[in-house]
Parts: sequence; structure tokens; C-alpha cells
Amino acid sequence: MVKWGQLLEYEAIAQEILSQKTEDLEHCLFDPERGFKPVGTGQNKFFSWFPLQEEKPEMPSPRWLAAIGGIGSGKTHSGAVWTILQSFWYADVCQGLIVSNSFQQLWKSTLVGLFKACAEYNIPVDPWHGSVELTAVKIANSQNRYFYLGENRMLWHVSSMSAYIGKSQTGRGTEFQRIWADEAAYAPESAFQVVDGRMRSSDGQKCQGIITTSPNGFNWLYYRFGDPARNEDVKNFYWMLNFLSLENTHLDDSYVAGLKANYTDEMAQQELEGAFIDAASGKIYKYFSRNNHTLVGVDAEAIAYDPNLPLHISFDFNATPCVAVLAQRRANELHVFKEFFMLDADLWELIADVRDFIKDGKPKNLDIHLYGDASGRAKSAVSKMSAWQIIFEELKPLGMQIYKHIPDANPPVRHRTHAVNLIFKNNRCFLAIDFVPELTKDLEQLSWDKDMGIDKTDSLRSHISDAFGYMVYQIFVPKHIALHSQRALPSII
Repeated sequence: MVKWGQLLEYEAIAQEILSQKTEDLEHCLFDPERGFKPVGTGQNKFFSWFPLQEEKPEMPSPRWLAAIGGIGSGKTHSGAVWTILQSFWYADVCQGLIVSNSFQQLWKSTLVGLFKACAEYNIPVDPWHGSVELTAVKIANSQNRYFYLGENRMLWHVSSMSAYIGKSQTGRGTEFQRIWADEAAYAPESAFQVVDGRMRSSDGQKCQGIITTSPNGFNWLYYRFGDPARNEDVKNFYWMLNFLSLENTHLDDSYVAGLKANYTDEMAQQELEGAFIDAASGKIYKYFSRNNHTLVGVDAEAIAYDPNLPLHISFDFNATPCVAVLAQRRANELHVFKEFFMLDADLWELIADVRDFIKDGKPKNLDIHLYGDASGRAKSAVSKMSAWQIIFEELKPLGMQIYKHIPDANPPVRHRTHAVNLIFKNNRCFLAIDFVPELTKDLEQLSWDKDMGIDKTDSLRSHISDAFGYMVYQIFVPKHIALHSQRALPSII
């Protein structure tokens, strides 16, 4: 009869064997039979940049590379293999960070995917807690949240991107030279900016990060990685590849067919092909269309600032960003040709830039119409002047006629957003997209929160569209909505 003491001893031996599972066997990542083999165009291109070899290769040049794909496309497994490769090559000079859009995604998917790959290719993980799932849960929930990976024991920290919302972008914080951000498209841009700010080296070591994610409409990920209009510096910093679910030969045909059956054609493009589409749920400005309402090149030049026409300017007051939108009316249309979007600036800096722009334009028509946040009427504890008084005083040297369209209180959010939707529905507003990128982001990305207010999770979003909305409401207030405290300019709706 086996005694309890012997059972406990056997249990301890079994746990010891499990804990040494990935350390007792030689890794097989590069083995022709048992090792990792890329499939599909996206994976093969990705691993041409990061070849499957123990010798350290030459690093590709961009700061960030994105593997953008749908469900079952192999993007997360590619991120796991990339993480293992970095641990072969750079354990002596780098430490890494693994982040996901949420804490649940971190331990349920990202870390599980990584540790499954480690178990499959016999890559040691320390600490190892006996199984893939338990190791993921314990590391994600540990006080310090880090582990060592590979025979060379590269140190990797783990976190969720939500933990970086509202944090400082530079300065304090641990430095990381390698970062894997999983499903980052579903995190706010401000969180990504903080994570990016943590990727640095005080000794000149080159830093690099990868993103593995499904796309999420035309949000910040698109503007960095997919927008063909982004400038050359952005293109050099951010590279992307598409991973197609249909190219993953490890997926059963019925699985892919089932996925296709569950999606509309548009959503299938996003979830199976990794395409950027405009499919936001609860989208606020649903009548705005990039194809219909934005202009570039010669078309944009047609709505550029005309010194012979009155100028319309709208402001929203925040600590950061400080914003203003400039537009002009031609016939029954509103043409938006310029925005100011200033981080860590004050109102004096903003209005100085606006004034310089107007002065450089050599206006012949001397009419300026001002719109914006009604809260700017209040004086602050640090200034004897209200925000609007500061603007009026700073614009006086231009010698222009200023018309004020500032209500006693801001219109209801629903009324303001309805007015914006209405002008786009009627095709009476057009944007010079290259000169109003932040406004375009707002119009494409903003959605309602669970309380049916504007979702302000991303601290950079909504401010410039607020300013735009104040202007639109005052100019094009729908006739069935009562004028808000002050008569608007003649309506065209």
C-alpha cells in the first residue's frame, strides 16, 4: 500500500519533471522537420526580415513593423517566434516588453500563444509553472510581471496597454529595446505613444518593436502603417505586412468557411484579410466618408485659403491638445482647409500661430467669424481674462472685423453631432485631408460610449471635432432645432 508521504514525494518529482520540461530538451526551432515553417505570403516576407537562424542577422531598418491580419492568420504565432528569436540574438544587450490591448488578452491569448510556441520548440521559460496556461496566468498576475526566455535568459516584462493610458510619454520608466504589442489596434493611440516612448536605449543600442493585430477601421494604426498619403519619414519608421487567414494551411477549410459565413463582406475583409475598412460600431459621424468628403492634390488646392473670402475659425479649450479649425464658405458648402493641433501648448501659443497664418495669407476680405467652446467665457484662477478675451485681444493687431458667434452655453452634444452628420449627408462639407489629419481621425474613429456620450477613452480624440462641431452648428443649425442662445448665420439646410 502506497503511503501519503510517498504520494507527495512522487507528486514533487512529477512537478519537477514538468518544470524542467523545456530545459532538458534541445530546442528544435530551426529543425527542418520539427521546427517552425512560415506559411503564406505575409509570414514568409516577415521571416525574410527575421531569418530562422541562430546567428544574429542585420536588423531591418524601421522602428516598428506591423503584421496585420485576421483571425487565424498566424500573426500571433509569428509574434511569438519573433520574441524567441530576439532572445537568441540580443539577450546580452536588450530587455523586452510584451503588451496587449487588455490584461485579459495578455494572459489568455498573447502569453498563452508565446508559451505554447516555447513548449512546441523546447524553448526554456523561467519561471515555468507546469503548464502553458498556468505559466501565463501566474506571470501575468505576479507582482513584478517578468520572465526569462531562452537559453541565454533574455528578460521580458509583460503588461497591458491600458496600464499606460494617461501616463507620461517620456522621461520616467524602464527602458526596453524590444517590444511586442499584440492586438494594439484596439488600444488608444495615447497608450501606444507611451509604449513607444519606453522603447529607447541610453547606450545607443538600436531599438525595434513589432505589432501583431487585426485592423480596427481607420484609426491611428492606419495613419502610421497603411495610409498611402503619410510622409516619407513615417513610411520609413513604420512598415506593415498583411497576413491572410486564407493562406494559413494549418486551418481547416470548414473553419474558414464558417468564419466567412459569420461576417458581412466588409467585415470579412477586416477579419480574414486584414484590410482597413470603415466598419465602426456606434460610429458618431456615420455620414462622413473619406471617399466622398476629402480632397487631395489639385482638388484640395481648389478649397485652399482664399484671401478674398471671409474666414471662419473655431476653437476648443484644453490643456492638451490646444486646437483650432479654419474654414471658408463657398456657395452652399463649407470647405475646411487648415487645423491647429498643439500638444503641451497654451492658448497664447495657439492664437499666435493662428494669427501668423492669417497675416501670411495677406487677407483682402477683412471679416473673421469666430466660433467655439462657450466655457471659454469664464475667467480662470491664473488669468484675469477669459479665453475668448485673450483671443479677441491677440487678433486685434490684424485690423480685421471680428464677428463673434459664441453662445451662452454649448449646444447639446446630440444636436451638435447631428448638425455635422447632416452637412455630410447632404454633401455640403469637404476637407483638404492632408492639412486636417486630426479632424479626419475624429470623424472616422469617434464612437458613442455605453452611456451614449462621446467615447473619450483616447485623450487626444474628440477635441478638434468638438471645435468643428461648434462651427457647423452655428452656421448650419437645422431648422427643427431651436437656435441656441444666439442667432446663427443664415442656414443653408
